[in-house]
Amino acid sequence: MTIPPDDSLLIREISQRHKKHKRNLTREEEVVLIHNYHNAINRVIEALKAIDDNPTLTEAQEKELFKVAKKMVLDVKSVNHDAKARKAMDTLVDRNLGLILDKAKKTAMKTKFLSEYDLYIEGVKGVLHALDKWDTKRRNSKGEPLKFSTYATYWIRHYIGRSVQDFDRSIRIPIHIHDDLKKLEKAYAEYCSTNFDVAAPTSAVLTAILNAPPYDLKITKEKVEELGRHKHAIESLDKNLHDDDDSATVLSHLSADYYTQPEAPSEINENKDKLNLLLRVLTPIEAKFISLRYGLTDGIERTDRQMAFLMSCKITEVPRVEALILEKLKDKGNPDEFNL
Repeated sequence: MTIPPDDSLLIREISQRHKKHKRNLTREEEVVLIHNYHNAINRVIEALKAIDDNPTLTEAQEKELFKVAKKMVLDVKSVNHDAKARKAMDTLVDRNLGLILDKAKKTAMKTKFLSEYDLYIEGVKGVLHALDKWDTKRRNSKGEPLKFSTYATYWIRHYIGRSVQDFDRSIRIPIHIHDDLKKLEKAYAEYCSTNFDVAAPTSAVLTAILNAPPYDLKITKEKVEELGRHKHAIESLDKNLHDDDDSATVLSHLSADYYTQPEAPSEINENKDKLNLLLRVLTPIEAKFISLRYGLTDGIERTDRQMAFLMSCKITEVPRVEALILEKLKDKGNPDEFNL
């Protein structure tokens, strides 16, 4: 039995193929290749129309006729096969591999169910779609001639983005909800980046942000709360809590055997007193750092970026300072005495 190649090996082979090209195509070279491709298909379309008694076709029939002609031109077994058209298509895909690999690599790091090779395949589909729709008379916003690679970038992003929306969730959500969810996450991140010292934004705050420029969604608070529920990923109850196959599952963890009764208010207050006593071994600035980091006073845990802002230090210094303080607590604190 033949063992299929690993995705990483395929991606490496594609990357090496891309590196062989020492330069990108000029716009003039792209135009020549695209003309070879489209002229071959148009010749077959005209021949097929000549056979048909009804020369006027609907838009849907035109699209179907284009697909048929394209298949006949690219199929090496067909009498209408055109080697120039096939070579033009292969060249345009090869010269845009860098765009495809770059987008696929960045997107693969954010997805759970799609590999880099899966996203590469979607990117190739985007280039082929761009080739079918490309018009050499296209110009950019400045009125300058538009390169095919620039136009293809849009369709590469579109096809890869659509595949993520379709396959990166256990339960697929509609496209318009996915788009609104991305805007909600962006608004949430922007708020948190500019408001380090306050709690997370409420639904009312996010609603106000989304209804203002540049979003202008005209969305209600109830809709924002509904989008928040869509944000959470679906996980199986039979999933293991750890990588070990013998570890407890999510369902067993939620069962009565694993359930821990909530602490009484008196026990919570007692633990707080012990915690404050433990923090006395630290300097005031160290105690403030730990309290803010773990939300000991307000229940809000802070990220590295938030801690860097609040403590007026570099982000890279936050983990190092935290490790030093915890080591100090471990050395000077007495866990047996506090029994936390």
